[in-house]
Amino acid sequence: MVELTAEQRRIIEHKGGHARVRAVAGSGKTTTMVERVAVLLARGVDPSHIMILMFNRSARDAFAASLKKRLRKTGYRGPEVRTFHALGLRLVESFVRRGALPAHRLVTEEGLRENLARRVGQSLVGQGEAWSLRDDLEDFLTFIDLVKAKLASPAQVAREIGLPEKFASFIEGYSLFEDLRLKEKIRFYSELINEPVLAMEEDAELRAWVENRVEHIIVDEYQDISNCQQGLLKMVAGSRAQVMVVGDADQCIYEWRGAKPEYISTLFAEDFPAPRDYTLSFSFRYGHQLSLAANHLIAHNIDKSRTLCRSHPLNVNTQIFTAELVAGERHPLVGIVRDWQDSGRSRAEIAVLVRLYGMSVPVELALLEAGIPYQLQGGRTVFRCPEILALIGYLRFCDGSIVEISGQERKALVQEMLVQPHLGLKKGQMEHLLVSITASPLAAPALILGLVNEAMPAYQRKRLARLSDCWQWLVAEPGEARADKVLKRLVARLDLYAFYRDFASRQVSGENRIQICRSLIAFAEERARGVADFLLEFDRLKKSDGAGADPLLITSIHRAKGCEWPLVILPGLEEGSFPFRRQQKESPSFTEVDDERRLFYVGMTRAIERLYLLHPRDFFLQEAMVAGRAGHSLADDPLASCFLYEANLGISRRVGEAIARNEDVGHIEAVDADMANAYLQLQAGDHGQVVTRQQVKKLPVAAVAQPVTGGHRRLSSAEVREGMEVVHDRFGRGQISAVIDRGQGKVRVAFEEEGEMILLLSYAKLYLRR
Repeated sequence: MVELTAEQRRIIEHKGGHARVRAVAGSGKTTTMVERVAVLLARGVDPSHIMILMFNRSARDAFAASLKKRLRKTGYRGPEVRTFHALGLRLVESFVRRGALPAHRLVTEEGLRENLARRVGQSLVGQGEAWSLRDDLEDFLTFIDLVKAKLASPAQVAREIGLPEKFASFIEGYSLFEDLRLKEKIRFYSELINEPVLAMEEDAELRAWVENRVEHIIVDEYQDISNCQQGLLKMVAGSRAQVMVVGDADQCIYEWRGAKPEYISTLFAEDFPAPRDYTLSFSFRYGHQLSLAANHLIAHNIDKSRTLCRSHPLNVNTQIFTAELVAGERHPLVGIVRDWQDSGRSRAEIAVLVRLYGMSVPVELALLEAGIPYQLQGGRTVFRCPEILALIGYLRFCDGSIVEISGQERKALVQEMLVQPHLGLKKGQMEHLLVSITASPLAAPALILGLVNEAMPAYQRKRLARLSDCWQWLVAEPGEARADKVLKRLVARLDLYAFYRDFASRQVSGENRIQICRSLIAFAEERARGVADFLLEFDRLKKSDGAGADPLLITSIHRAKGCEWPLVILPGLEEGSFPFRRQQKESPSFTEVDDERRLFYVGMTRAIERLYLLHPRDFFLQEAMVAGRAGHSLADDPLASCFLYEANLGISRRVGEAIARNEDVGHIEAVDADMANAYLQLQAGDHGQVVTRQQVKKLPVAAVAQPVTGGHRRLSSAEVREGMEVVHDRFGRGQISAVIDRGQGKVRVAFEEEGEMILLLSYAKLYLRR
């Protein structure tokens, strides 16, 4: 038997009643639950009276393997380990036999769901345009699953998530989707839990037949539970089962699937009264530096019941590094990977975790250019991104090479060019235009303009005329013109970013698409080559496609949940991107920032040996790290993510290193020392206390990078005026065209390269141009 901590033994020996276990990242909860099951079996509990619930197949398989190994020498027969959906399927099958549910066919292929969603969009006359984009189709399907997970009406869910008015058709679309599904007699995964719960809510006899069949229920990753899953758990438990749930509110990152941290923090006790509370506070994954940084970060979320995460004394001494992304310089990722390889380590031990898949584009391009193999999991590679395909198509149109590529590749590019921005044409018109332009690309301007007629709405005529004019401009643009300048002008002419924002049901989807475009433009800007030469280089990178032996992994933080790697890299840590900031609000709500903070917490705690945090050059961050300050002041103008400030990286690294070396920390000073001192009190031995100092010691100017604003003065909402010449760190030079709301600091700015945008001065970093 493995050596257990006192915390683990208390949970394993739990005597009776409900129990709630708060477990930090890497706390050995699987080992604890396996030992708990072994104790129950030793006490004589029938295996069939123990129910173990997991949230996905991989977790179920891993737990089942660990349990089987543990029980091999005991002679005990282990209980069945199920996912919530497997339990739901068993209930559905039973209810069908009893006549309580219809005998519909279970469909696991996503293609059929998407087909039903498209048919719904087409049936909503005048509202189908916004459904033409794949991202919006996926958002509609996510909306359907969310309605089912929350056991609420579509209208209620729409209000709760702040669904934009232009996507109000999702509400009606939900009913139409359900009508089609029932007519075709099929059910999908989301119905496996939703249908039996609704059936038991309506039929007391059915519920009585299900409940009180087991004595013990153990639920893993309980912070990810939805209202529908909670309802199923209550019904199965009845008044007999003793329920033990294990999870961490700080790792609740699936709110878009109906989860919320309140279930483990407060709501569990409402449905399962008087639970015994336990904690697993030791992480067996990473060292003190990372524990301190994670504690500093997550303390900014409001949860009075939180327990400090502690690194086990036998853990490795995890190192945290920051690296700046500087325009014109090699991406720091390349050096990080090569240093790891030079030390004899494998690329398969590396994971690059992104908030949005748009953040993976600069990472992919850097790896492709360096010849480093990688595998992208869960997203489209740079060569399959619709946004990239559209922009490359426009560049090929500019230099004339559109006529030289194969008909199939040409059609794929033209297809993306015609929907970004979307023209609002009927399906038949769009298909005819696609075929015509693919056959005669240089005739595109005339073909597009030829569709304009007086019967069309004014907005549609305007779109067609603008697109025709843009394509005509590209024909006249010389192929030796710089690719980045052509792309910037193209984006401005098409008002492409406004299109992405306006035709996305979730702002984060629109911003992700914008980020993809900006990444390609930045890549082209660094090379400063003509269109033809840039396309040759892009084709050269495309041939490698990132394939090769021993690839590193690029995936999303959401997908990384429950995993760990020796080396973890988090790119894209820029304020406004991570945390993602919603533009239509003066400032995000606490809940929104809390959600993003939990996501960052999960990402950083996947690391075992090294964690690299990649961010833009930021004077104030360097100063905060030296000062030991857990956050930035309102007077600061941070470019790096606020989470890097909140993690108090400077003090976390210095104190963590001192603990690992068993040194006294009395020589260390910090502006914010409370968290570090609280952590020190939990450590074995006498490491002393960090000294609190009241004032930040300013760094010499030569010690840090200069602000990228170049001395421009930042504008307040009281100062802005129409016609004012301004500059933005990312968007460049521009002119304020309108002050929309002075109280909120909302202005419209026409940028020379990026086109017109609406910004909020609370975090837009807008400066008066000298």
